Amino acid sequence: MDAYDQLVNRIIDAVVEFIAGEELYDDDTQVEINPKTFEVKLVDGDTDSDDLDYYSVMDLVNMPADDSGEWSVDEDAVQSVAGEYFED
Repeated sequence: MDAYDQLVNRIIDAVVEFIAGEELYDDDTQVEINPKTFEVKLVDGDTDSDDLDYYSVMDLVNMPADDSGEWSVDEDAVQSVAGEYFED
């Protein structure tokens, strides 16, 4: 598995964690990515460090199209974020 795929999987894991524990997080929760190590974690929306990158987790989920109320990972959005680190 190459570095791009690893980053995609780490972002997906963070979004799945958010969805599974939705009541534990605020809507302003962010996915924090260390651009040097590709470490990924969920952080509070007020978190900010110049050395790290932040993406709103709400931009990485699909809202339910039915009455289930269940969010899902927006894989296109996740791939777009990961792709920003591997552009030529």
